[in-house]
Amino acid sequence: MKKFAMTLFLLAFSVFISMSVYAQDINVYVDSYPVSFSSQQPVISNGRTLVPLRGLFDLMGYEISWDASTKTAVLSRTGANTIQVTIGEESCTVGGRSFKS
Repeated sequence: MKKFAMTLFLLAFSVFISMSVYAQDINVYVDSYPVSFSSQQPVISNGRTLVPLRGLFDLMGYEISWDASTKTAVLSRTGANTIQVTIGEESCTVGGRSFKS
């Protein structure tokens, strides 16, 4: 489950740092449940499918906070690693460890 969550997270992270081409027929599921995205829809950019963080991580039980001064999203859930994603950065932090996307 950790590899799956990390893979999905890295895909979602890419939404913040790349230009996108909108696609209409992208369906996303987590454990057989469809994910709904309220404002930004999944897109395909440079051959990668990118999904917004909020819709995906809300469904997985994460709380999401936003620090506007640093442009950082912090995703946290009891019993799971805290994830930090900063717009414009090429890496994210998961449980205190940095990962390059």
